[in-house]
Amino acid sequence: MSAPPRPADQTKRNQAEFWNARQAAASDDKQLAAVMYDLARSTAAKAAGRDPNHPIWRALAEALHGWAVDTQRAQTGNAR
Repeated sequence: MSAPPRPADQTKRNQAEFWNARQAAASDDKQLAAVMYDLARSTAAKAAGRDPNHPIWRALAEALHGWAVDTQRAQTGNAR
């Protein structure tokens, strides 16, 4: 007989089910990108709590900035 799941384990399973369902429900890549952006913001918010200057926000901003710059350069054919 196995032990009942711990609340933290159940929370992680619930979160995984929620985000997996949202990803599966995306009908196109644009919707999938919106889901993944929401997941990133949610993850950062949980890590940062109420601290608007938590380093996680800077890390997310830098990751998004890097992606945007790389994508813009690729679209214009410019190399770094």
